[in-house]
Amino acid sequence: MTGVAHHVAGASLPVAVGLLVLALAARLALWAPADDARVRAAASEYLAPLCTWCLIATGVYAVALGATGEAGVLAFAVAAVIAGAALALHGSEPAAGAGRPPAPRAEARPEPPAAPAARPAPAPTAAPAPRPVPAAAPTAAPAPAAAPRPVAPAARSLWAEPEDDARTGLWSR
Repeated sequence: MTGVAHHVAGASLPVAVGLLVLALAARLALWAPADDARVRAAASEYLAPLCTWCLIATGVYAVALGATGEAGVLAFAVAAVIAGAALALHGSEPAAGAGRPPAPRAEARPEPPAAPAARPAPAPTAAPAPRPVPAAAPTAAPAPAAAPRPVAPAARSLWAEPEDDARTGLWSR
């Protein structure tokens, strides 16, 4: 069992470091004064999952390292530094306006004025004359579609072996 845990510890540390680097890139994309909304949207969407998976990989590393019996202060310090960096990247929000102008505030709309006092009813007017409707042009019937040609069946199956081959099955190679 310790051999498996040794391999798990050895594999999870590079994964944790890689996820930390990707989370750092996402955080830098949010901090940068870029105007590309797609980059900001992707960075804000993936920052939290990257940090979470980095913490999970770091926890797997620490547990597997403890299971192998090779745990030392330096090994757990590396895991603590990676976990702390992932938490710091996950929790720090960019300053409101860092690198971009502040968003405009929504102002309260004034209430519309009250309805005016009752006005006298307008004098009735004559209805406009109806417009003449153009006569529909006769439409031609669509041309009949050509009948589909029959497809000739294949002489042999697509997966059949060649007849001159001495092999007898898929696994006889």
